Amino acid sequence: MKNMDLKSVFKDVGIICYLVKKLQGVSPQVGKTVIQKLMYILERKGVGKYNYTLYHYGPYSSKVESLLNYAEFLKGVNVEWGVGRGYLIKPSVNVEHLEKSVSEDKKETINDIVTKVGSLTAKDLSLLSTILYVENQENISNDEELINVVRSIKPLFSKEEVKGKIDLIKKYTL
Repeated sequence: MKNMDLKSVFKDVGIICYLVKKLQGVSPQVGKTVIQKLMYILERKGVGKYNYTLYHYGPYSSKVESLLNYAEFLKGVNVEWGVGRGYLIKPSVNVEHLEKSVSEDKKETINDIVTKVGSLTAKDLSLLSTILYVENQENISNDEELINVVRSIKPLFSKEEVKGKIDLIKKYTL
């Protein structure tokens, strides 16, 4: 986490803690993939700057990974390996203290995103965030071209699945 001032780090840790807390009871499983993808969507909404690149499961940020590890170190979240289920992330003892650094407008944005897409699975969030990433990086405005590019990256998804997520993006103006 070099080149980041401490105040900024604590704000970003607070954002992760608040997001994890808000996802409890909403997300089918709060894991690292879900956090990565939702933080990407939040970045697009002006909540933080996390330097994402495209990776196997969609947009990935090593900064978000480091912030999540730091949130765990500060006992804002608890990260456990659920055998056969992947990572399970839950709020921990210092979550309320750490989330105090998050401004009300950022909390509102987080609440809005959790309400709109927080119940999606990690797989669906991976597809949704990949579409957003490709759309942003390639500046594609035509749905058919976007579907083809996304399917070239994620061939396991059908045209209908990709189109469904594009429609969801439009519906919620993500």
